[in-house]
Amino acid sequence: NNNTLIKAVEIAIAQLNDMRKNEGISLYNDINNRLEYLKKTLNEVKITSNQYKNETYKSLYSKIDELLSNNDIDDTRLIQEVAYYVERADVTEEIVRCLSHFDQLSKYIKIKEPVGKRINFLLQEIGREINTIGSKSPQTDITMKVVEMKGELEKIREQTQNIL
Repeated sequence: NNNTLIKAVEIAIAQLNDMRKNEGISLYNDINNRLEYLKKTLNEVKITSNQYKNETYKSLYSKIDELLSNNDIDDTRLIQEVAYYVERADVTEEIVRCLSHFDQLSKYIKIKEPVGKRINFLLQEIGREINTIGSKSPQTDITMKVVEMKGELEKIREQTQNIL
């Protein structure tokens, strides 16, 4: 009977749509939770980096001043050199870009249209910023946070494969 077949197909399609909707909700919640974790961890990196910058500046200035205490020293030049050294390890720009990418990712996972490829691209950009933070910062604490963030990013990437 055609009516029975049509009814069975309609029920199967409805069940499939329900299942897809539930999976979508689960994916959204998982990615959103991981994104919140990334934001929190990046904030910890920012705090640690700022402390390091201040401590390093003071430490370097003190050591150089001590080494050169017998000679006249050009304070302006010394400050420039110490600032240059400290700035090389500064990750402020990378943190700002990461936060911007996180905001964009939050928007993408709420859109009700295909966004898998855009999310994939954004995840690559976030990965680059996180890698740069890791390579610029000489601090072990930050290196460990970078490893954690890369792990979370990989989990988001795996989840994204389910929506491509």
